[in-house]
Amino acid sequence: MPTYRVDADKGFNFSLADDAFVCQKKNHFQVTVYVGMLGDPKYIKTNEGLQPIDCFYLKLHGVKVEAMNQSISVEQSQSDRSKRPFKPVLVTLPPEQVTKVTVGRLHFSETTANNMRKKGKPNPDQRYFMLVVALHAQSHSQSYTVAAHVSERIIVRVTSGHVCFLLTAIISRVNVKLFY
Repeated sequence: MPTYRVDADKGFNFSLADDAFVCQKKNHFQVTVYVGMLGDPKYIKTNEGLQPIDCFYLKLHGVKVEAMNQSISVEQSQSDRSKRPFKPVLVTLPPEQVTKVTVGRLHFSETTANNMRKKGKPNPDQRYFMLVVALHAQSHSQSYTVAAHVSERIIVRVTSGHVCFLLTAIISRVNVKLFY
């Protein structure tokens, strides 16, 4: 099992009134992932037995809190300010070292439902997203989740927000067996 930590270093604000993190759809956010690997794993255990690992990569997406099976795509701004779907980032994991990967200029592709305040108070029907940052191992053309972090609840609004705070939340972790 690798060591795995995710920090959201930019773009999330904590709102006391909403008791949730707030992200502005037009502003980008950034995450930094730290991955440490003991040894140099060559295989991953799957239902089909041990499979050789071709590579590791990071994948990001959102999920709806009220419907965890509904994925929200993450986009990445380009230098010309256009947005494209986020493409997984290939990660090289040297043995016995911690690898730091920063991914910036990220945006959720849509806003959360019912995110407008009612009479200055949070909407009682407010919906939330959570950001999933996952480390995957690829074997042949199959992808296997090695580790994943899921953020606290996030409201994605179109308008501007509050002072930025660091979002570091480990809600779930996936356990898989790597073999050397």
